[in-house]
Formats: sequence, C-alpha cells, structure tokens
Amino acid sequence: MRYSPSRARRDFETWLSKALTLVVEARQQAGKNSIVRDSILCASIFLTHARFENYFMDVVSFAVTKLNEKNLACKSLPGRLRAAHLLSQMPHPALKRYYIQSDEKALLDDLHDKVGKADWAWGSSNHKGSLDVSVIMGSNGYPSSDNLKKVFHKLGVQIFDECGRRMRTDVKALIDGIGDLRNEMAHLGLPPAMTEQDVEMKLKDLGRTVEAIDRAVHERLRAPRSFTSNTPRDRKVQKSKAKST
Repeated sequence: MRYSPSRARRDFETWLSKALTLVVEARQQAGKNSIVRDSILCASIFLTHARFENYFMDVVSFAVTKLNEKNLACKSLPGRLRAAHLLSQMPHPALKRYYIQSDEKALLDDLHDKVGKADWAWGSSNHKGSLDVSVIMGSNGYPSSDNLKKVFHKLGVQIFDECGRRMRTDVKALIDGIGDLRNEMAHLGLPPAMTEQDVEMKLKDLGRTVEAIDRAVHERLRAPRSFTSNTPRDRKVQKSKAKST
C-alpha cells in the first residue's frame, strides 16, 4: 500500500504553513516594535506545539480506527494493544490492598467475580474486540518524548528508532527541546538570543518529525502481522525460539 499522508498530518502542515508566515511577519517587525515581534514568535511556537499535540492524538486515533477495520484476533494485534486492554480491566484497587495490606481474600474475590466475564475476553487469543483509543492514550496526551514512547510502544512502533532512522537526528532531544522552549516562553517570554531563523528552524523540525511519525505509523499499519513482535525484547525471544527448534 503506497504511503499517503494522514488527515492528521495534512491538518498539521496546513497550520505549519501559516506559522511560517507569522515568522516572516515577525521579521518585518524587527526594529519597529520589538514587543509585537517577540509576541508573534512566541505565538508561533505555542500554537505549533499545540497543533503537534493535536497531531499526536489524532494519528493514534487514526491508527486505532484502521486496526479496528481489520477486525484482528487478539493473537494478531500489534505491539502491546492486547496487553494494554487486559491491564485496563485488572482489579487495581484490590491489587494495591494485596501488596500493601496482604489482603489476599479481597483480591481473590475480585478475580473470582471478573474471570470469565466479557471484560477479560482480551485474554483469549481468538477474541476480536474493538480497540479503545482512551486505553491506548491514557493520560499521555501531552507530546513529551516519554509519552510518545509509551503510546507508540503499545502500537508496536519503536518511535525514536523509526524517526531517528528517517531524520538522522536525535528526535527525542528535538521534541523535548521544543517542549522545554514552549514552557520557558510561557514564564519568561522569548529568549533574548533567539532569532526568527531559530524559530523557523524549530517549526520546520516539528514538521519533519510529524512526517517521520506519519510514515512510521503507515509502515506498521500496512502489514500488522509483520510487527506483532517488533520490540527488541520480542525479537530476542523470537531468535531464542528459532535456535531451540
């Protein structure tokens, strides 16, 4: 299947072109009104990073929709999607009491009530259920490097390996650097030494990152079975099994 940019990527790039126009406008304000110039540059970073946050959530929703359309059995789901849904149904309060208070009775009673019910169907290899994007995203919607790593791991995408291979740069540092800049601007305004060229470069870096993520997600969705075991740990297990046969 030939790559076609997702709607999420197209929406981000539509905004990005506007943000780059703002940088041109800020350059025209240089020497005229420094407050207006600085405000425009800060706004371009704030709003583009917010659009990157939207892209992150939208592309994950897109991936979940595409996987649901394939109606895959649990054993064929990529990454840790099956495990994530099973984990979401675990009796966490009872588990906490068990580990803290050694309350085995409460845990056993809870497990007894849940085992065999539909919520635990994800434990069955042949179960075909509807993936829930809220289970995959959790509380990890802010696009920090840690959150991207957690969420895409569930989808079976080793996101920084994939993006690093395409962009030939440290994508984790790039994403965190722009996030840190956004937070700094929120409290202190535009850093004194930052130029229009610096802002333009950071915006384009986010654009390149979105393209790399989009292509990585597309590549994995193209053949889900090929990346069911795509993590370094899984590949190690596969090699071990191959040697024993």
